[in-house]
Amino acid sequence: MTASGRDSAPRQGPDGSTGHNRSLLNAVAEGLLIQAADGRILFANTAAAALLGRPDGVLQAGALPDPVFFTEDGADFDWHRHLRQWSPPARPRILGLRDRDGIRWLRLSTTRMPAAGAASADSFVSTLLDISELMETRQALTRREDTFHAMFDQCFEFIGQLSPDGILLEANRTALDAVNVRLEDVVGKPFWDTPWWNHSPAEQARLKAAVRTAATGRFVRYETQHPGPDGLLWIDFSLKPVFNDQGHVRWLIPEGRDVTVRKRHEMELIEAKAAAESASQSKSQFVATMSHELRTPLNAILGYSELILSETFGALNRQTQDYLQHIHSAGTRLLDEIQNILDIACIETNSLDLCLEPLPPALVAEKAIALVGHQAELKNLTVDVQSDMRLAPFQADRKRMVQVLVNLLLNAIKFTDRGGSIGLEVRQTDADTRFCVWDTGAGIDPIHLKRIWEPFGRVENAYLGGAGGAGLGLTLARHLVELQGGEIALDSHPGQGCRVTLRFPGTSSGLSAP
Repeated sequence: MTASGRDSAPRQGPDGSTGHNRSLLNAVAEGLLIQAADGRILFANTAAAALLGRPDGVLQAGALPDPVFFTEDGADFDWHRHLRQWSPPARPRILGLRDRDGIRWLRLSTTRMPAAGAASADSFVSTLLDISELMETRQALTRREDTFHAMFDQCFEFIGQLSPDGILLEANRTALDAVNVRLEDVVGKPFWDTPWWNHSPAEQARLKAAVRTAATGRFVRYETQHPGPDGLLWIDFSLKPVFNDQGHVRWLIPEGRDVTVRKRHEMELIEAKAAAESASQSKSQFVATMSHELRTPLNAILGYSELILSETFGALNRQTQDYLQHIHSAGTRLLDEIQNILDIACIETNSLDLCLEPLPPALVAEKAIALVGHQAELKNLTVDVQSDMRLAPFQADRKRMVQVLVNLLLNAIKFTDRGGSIGLEVRQTDADTRFCVWDTGAGIDPIHLKRIWEPFGRVENAYLGGAGGAGLGLTLARHLVELQGGEIALDSHPGQGCRVTLRFPGTSSGLSAP
C-alpha cells in the first residue's frame, strides 16, 4: 500500500511571511523594508521599490543597492551604519534621494524586531514615507521666514513685539543697536523697564498708559524724546494691536521712527516764521506811521492848492490855473496811493476795523458809480449799470464796500481806451449777492492772473499803454472782500477786457418787497 502526502503548511518567504501576508504588505502605501542585521533585505514591498526607484526583483534579491542618501544638512547617509548603531528610542530620520526627477525626500523610521528563537538573529523593519511636498512647503516657509527676519532686522525703524500686558517678546536689530544691547538681555522684561525707556519715569508712565490703551484694541501714536549720542532724539512712536481669529488682542507691535531732523527743521521754520512775522509787523507799523506823516503835509498842499484855485486871493491867469490843477490832481492821486498803503498796513497788522451791517446792493453800486463818473466822462466812456432797488440787503461794511467798487471801476477806466465801455452789474441768487465790474479795455494774459493779486504786482502788457498806478488796487480789493466774508475772481484775455466778480454769501433769498 502506497501512501502519498502534501505539505499543507503555508509557504514562507525568507522573512517568514506567508503569501497572504506579502500581498497585504504590498498593498500598504508606505514603503516597507525588512532587513537582517547585516543589511540584507529579507522583504521589500512594492511601495519601497517605487520610492527607492529600484525594480522589485533587484530588492528581492536580498541586496540594497547603493542609492545616494543624504541628510538635510547635505551630509552623506550610511544605511548600514544606521543599522549597526541603532539604539532605542530611535527617532525618525529625514533623507534626501536624488533621482531622474530631482530630489525626493523620505521619512525613515526603523525598529528592531527581536529574533523568534535562539537559532535566529534580530532583524530591522524600516518604513519609508514620501514627504517631498511637505519638505517643499517647509522650505518655502523657511525662505519666507528668512526674508521676513532680514526685512525685520534691517528695517531702519525700531520695531518689536509685545504681549498685551507689555512684555517684550521680540525686537529688531535696529532697535537693539540703538541702545547697544542683545535680545536675550531685554526679552521677557516689561517694555518700560528696558534701556529704551528707563531714562525718564515720566516717559515710562506714559508708555504704561499707552500699552493699557493698545491692549483694548486701539491704535496709539505720539512723539517722545530719548537721549542720543548727539543730544535728544525725537521719536515718532506707535503701538498697533494685532488680533486673533476671535477678535482678541494677541500682540502689540511697537514702532519708532527717528524724526529728529524733521523736528529740528520744524523748529527752525517756526523760529524763522516768527522772525519774519515780527519783521513784517515792524515793516507794516513803519509804513503806517510814515503814511500818517506823509498825509499831513500832503493835505496841506491839497488844501492850499484848492484855496488858490478858488481865487480867494485874487484872479489867476490860465497858465497858473493849469499848473495848480496839475498839482492838485497829482496830490490827490498820491493821497489815494498813501491811503491804499495805509489800509494794507492795517490789514497786515490786524488793526483794520470793519462795521458789517445789512446794505442794499443797489445803493452801494449807485454810490460807487457816482464817485467815478467824472473820470469816465473825461475819457468819453460809456457807463452801463444793471441793478435793482428791490434786491435784498447783504452783510458788508458800507465804507469798505464802496472803496472796493471804486478801486475796481477806476482800474476799468484806467485800462480802457477813449470811447470804450465799462459797467457794473448787480445780481442776486438764493445763496449770494454778486457784483461784476467789467470793461472793454486792454485785458490781461491768463498767465499773469496770479501775479496781479500781489502787492505792487503790475503786469507789463502792450495793451496797457502808459497806465499808471502802484499796483495796490486789486490787492487791497481782495483783502477787503475776504475780510467781509466774500470771494473775488478775475477773468480776462488780451484785447478782450476784464470781468471782476465779487460774491458775498448768506443773503436773503430773491427780491425784497417793493
